[in-house]
Amino acid sequence: MPDNCENTVTIGATEEIINMLTENEFLFDKLRPLENHENHTCVQFWGTKWERTDYEVLKKGPTGLEIRFNTAWNPPYELFNYLIQTHNIWIKCMWSEEGGNAGIYVGKKGKAAIDVMWKDWSIEEYDFRMSSRNPLKQESFYQTF
Repeated sequence: MPDNCENTVTIGATEEIINMLTENEFLFDKLRPLENHENHTCVQFWGTKWERTDYEVLKKGPTGLEIRFNTAWNPPYELFNYLIQTHNIWIKCMWSEEGGNAGIYVGKKGKAAIDVMWKDWSIEEYDFRMSSRNPLKQESFYQTF
């Protein structure tokens, strides 16, 4: 069984785009349809092996949307890049997967602006390690990140 990747995605766009994304429930195949549904095609078009699961809208406003969903192995980078290029939107994805990797992706105006990945850390663990609540925080160790 593959590692599930939990994605929390924030999107800034026009009201028309936000409505289109929510009406389609952020189904990858509706946002960027495939010619055939072979796994390699999914990875090529979406950046992940198959359609998203466990979709939920966390917040929705006229020009903003925050959603959560799961993917196989990693975030749908190719889909994000496609949406940014075709709709000129802003996307931030905070993700973590069962294998222990986590990261943040931010894309805008046709390209990825930030793409950071931590090996063997969840986002929650990173937040704790970097916070003042961590009694074991050692500045020299964390300066490498």
